[in-house]
Amino acid sequence: MTEPLLDPTRLNRLAWQHATDPAVPGVADLLTELLAATWRRDDPVPADVPAGAAVQHTADWALLHQALRILDTDTLHAPVRSGLRSTLRELAADLRQKDGDHHHEGAEFLTAYLTDPDSVRLAPPPRLAPGAPN
Repeated sequence: MTEPLLDPTRLNRLAWQHATDPAVPGVADLLTELLAATWRRDDPVPADVPAGAAVQHTADWALLHQALRILDTDTLHAPVRSGLRSTLRELAADLRQKDGDHHHEGAEFLTAYLTDPDSVRLAPPPRLAPGAPN
């Protein structure tokens, strides 16, 4: 789940720590890594992974929705918000250049949200069902 990683107060603290010590990864570094494992992943999920593509797409959308949910929170500091918006604009441009409906839908969704947040509906974070999976 991306909720703990992308908690606004955690991102603010990460930005502060990076500002005081550039050796500490910053918010942009965190987002770069998360996006590299999701929307910007270059290698396809191996065909022998059961439901691999479906899981990858779910991870992509979960990250995107969480990033957008925190974008306009009152607790996110303005420079962190600005950096997040910039990263998301870049992501939308990148996704437009990729093949496939999944990427194009992501680009359209991002662009619509960044233009008018009220024009799109953000999905609630996915919850794990109680109990052990069978």
